[in-house]
Amino acid sequence: MDCIICRYGELALKGKNRFMFEDRLVYNLRDCLNKNSITAEIKKVRGRIFVYTSDSAAVSSLKNVFGLVSLSPAVVVESLPDAIKEKVIDYAGSVVKHEKPTTFRISTKRTNKKFPKSSNETDIFLGDAVGNTFNLKAKMKGADLDVGVEIHEKTFIFHKTIPCFGGLPVGITGNVVCLIEDEKSLAAAWLMMKRGCIVFPLGRKEKYIDSLMRFSYGYDIRFTQINALSDIDGFAEKNNCRAVVVGDRFEDFELDKYGDIKTALLTPLIAYDEKMLSDLMGLIR
Repeated sequence: MDCIICRYGELALKGKNRFMFEDRLVYNLRDCLNKNSITAEIKKVRGRIFVYTSDSAAVSSLKNVFGLVSLSPAVVVESLPDAIKEKVIDYAGSVVKHEKPTTFRISTKRTNKKFPKSSNETDIFLGDAVGNTFNLKAKMKGADLDVGVEIHEKTFIFHKTIPCFGGLPVGITGNVVCLIEDEKSLAAAWLMMKRGCIVFPLGRKEKYIDSLMRFSYGYDIRFTQINALSDIDGFAEKNNCRAVVVGDRFEDFELDKYGDIKTALLTPLIAYDEKMLSDLMGLIR
């Protein structure tokens, strides 16, 4: 592995503000690497972020950075047809040796328009080389081995795509207070982090927030103990928080129990049923 391809989704739809979302994502990625003592260099191109590192631990850490939809460990080569062919054969050979595929396909994406072959032409060019070298049968759907080739200024070769949690980079949409009372409250806070919020967890009793700390890249999350719910408004104003997040679902919610709170209430779990909540908790535990 020479680098990790980092892909993002809805950030690409942010129009003229897109650079702000991308820059915040890069900031959070760098914070993730630093907190996990991983040495790496980050480079950004349109639609992609490349993290140059050979540390395999980087993948398991980076996949918890909100804003990313997938990661692919990749090898890098100059964007020259013969150099790419040689590298793809070498890369496919190492995979064939360990995974024993019988079918394969090549999936090329070309953003570098100076490259002399189209994506389809590159698929055929590389597919002939791999198929003939390893006696594999080409299969366009459901192949055992799908070698991805992304041709930018450099070319990136990979065969695994690791899903991430998507959402928006933490810190891009503002601050909220999260009243932490139980696991449902942690799930509600996690959902707000996924939508780009910096969350300030607090409660009347000390709670473990390890499940949130694994995703809090871009800032240092800390639990604050308070004496009464009436303390929340002052805390929210001090920390520029415009809302208080609670973990109630529809059947749990009683407005009277939050009567001492004047700040706006948010209930991200309001429409969740038991199965939806259980599935969500499975993600963050």
